[in-house]
Amino acid sequence: MYTPRDVAIIKNIKNLLYSKGYSISGAKKVLWDALLGKTDHDVGSFIEEVKTDLRELIRIIEKNLKQGK
Repeated sequence: MYTPRDVAIIKNIKNLLYSKGYSISGAKKVLWDALLGKTDHDVGSFIEEVKTDLRELIRIIEKNLKQGK
């Protein structure tokens, strides 16, 4: 089973590849830079997107818990 963190990373990879037009190697570099704490304008927006995705996952999980799923 995938963790919420896994899902957030996958969603961000998809965003980098399809929405922002990165190549696979470019997306990999952005992800590594974010992991290593390197600052870049794209990394900052990437981190904000991760936060947004995590908030959405929390909302979905809370909704499912309330519905007893």
